[in-house]
Amino acid sequence: MGQGLDGNKMQSANYITRAFGIDVTAPKVKVVYDNNDVKNEKYFLADRVATIVVTERNFNEAETKITTEQEAVISGWEHAAGGAANGDEDTWTCGVAYRTDGDYTFDIATVDLAGNKMAGSVDYGNSMAPKEFVIDKTVPIIRISFDNDDVRNGKYYNAGRIATVEIEEHN
Repeated sequence: MGQGLDGNKMQSANYITRAFGIDVTAPKVKVVYDNNDVKNEKYFLADRVATIVVTERNFNEAETKITTEQEAVISGWEHAAGGAANGDEDTWTCGVAYRTDGDYTFDIATVDLAGNKMAGSVDYGNSMAPKEFVIDKTVPIIRISFDNDDVRNGKYYNAGRIATVEIEEHN
């Protein structure tokens, strides 16, 4: 303790140290699909996986909402430190796998721990049909039946024939 000019001894100060951060940067979201072999604007003949990358220092998994059908399998989030010292380039990655036939929609929204909502819209890169698509790996089943099976000499019928064609196909 020091002494003031008037001779009074200075009292020791009580200091409280608190750590805090400033985060004014909104999360950035990029989604890339591994299968972009689209047919007729939204149909895919094979599985599809969306890789989601959120660039954010204060990622909030609880406030990151992936909206899609229950058949999709969502992996856990993985963190990777970015190059910026303040963490603004840190990434959080997750996968969404679509492995069963179905009509799918996809959307994502996120808010970081500081309350910043994601910046602009999602960057889908060159992904085809990123928000609405169909996985259809099932081959159509075609059945043909006739009302007259009275054949002569292997290929002649003495009366008309009506063919009924049934096609079992979702799309």
